[in-house]
Formats: sequence, structure tokens, C-alpha cells
Amino acid sequence: FANSVAQAFHGVNASILTAATNLPRLHGMRASAVMAIAAAGRIYVAGVGDCRTYLIRGDEAQRMTNDQTLFQLMSDAGLDVTRDHDVRSPRLVWTCLGDRNLELPHVRCEEIQHGDRLILVSNGVTRVVKDGLLQRLSTTNKDPVAMAAAVVNAARTLKTRDEATCVTVEFQAAGRSSH
Repeated sequence: FANSVAQAFHGVNASILTAATNLPRLHGMRASAVMAIAAAGRIYVAGVGDCRTYLIRGDEAQRMTNDQTLFQLMSDAGLDVTRDHDVRSPRLVWTCLGDRNLELPHVRCEEIQHGDRLILVSNGVTRVVKDGLLQRLSTTNKDPVAMAAAVVNAARTLKTRDEATCVTVEFQAAGRSSH
């Protein structure tokens, strides 16, 4: 499944590039994206750009994707950058859909546990909602619909400049096929 997830990004990227070639008004079109597939008792997650996926297990929120932004690169390199600086500064995305040199994303795989929740958010959320706030929202909003609404409302309250989108999924039962 991991290879299929990575290849799905390649296929979408090829479609965007073809559309931009055939329709000049779409030239330079770019998009960030995340996706998740649940199969055989596992979750497969990948992303490009600055959308994110989080796994909520118990009361802990764990980021499952890494942003492909200059801020993330600087942070990963150990440079002293603050999240507040990231919110005020333009986010330089170094790879996304619509890029001729798209690097296939790293696919992360986790075994599903009963009660796990998956949260997929657009860059309109990631630019203004800090991980700590998302953690608090996930603790106080156990219902997936309430959680999605709370995340979008938080992004709007924090004056996101982009479309704020949140999709949540809750896994009620975990298990593997006996074959």
C-alpha cells in the first residue's frame, strides 16, 4: 500500500502538469495535499507541501506528516526558529503538487488501534493553529464532527488567510484479516 500511496501523488502531479500545459491560465498552479488509506489494520499517510495529518491516540496528538517548507527545514536543522515567526512569515514551500521536480512523499504507516482518530488539515489550518492548540482541541472534542468544526473555527478565529479544511476519521475497531 505504501508504494500505491506515493504513486497516487505522482499521478495527481502528472495530471496537474498536463492541465497546466493544455490550459495556459493554469500555468504555475500548485497545491499542497495529504492523504490517508486504512487497509489491513494499518493507516498509510503521506503529504506534500504544508497540509498535515495527525494521529490522535488516547489524549496524545502526533503529527504524522512533515511540512515541506523552509521553516520546517530550518527547524529540522536545529536552527532557533519560533512558530510565531512562521505564522507571520510567508511559508516557502519547497515541493508540492504541480512541481516538475516533485519528490515522492515519505509514506508513514501505523497499526490501527481501537479509538484512534485521524485528522487531516489544510494549510489554512496549519498556518495558524499550533500543534499545542490542536492537542487541546482533540482532548476536549471526542466526536469527530465536533473536532473538525472546532479546528476550522479555531483557524477562522486566528484569522487564517487560506481556506481552512479539516477531515476527521475515528476507528472503532482494529484488527487484521486472519489470512
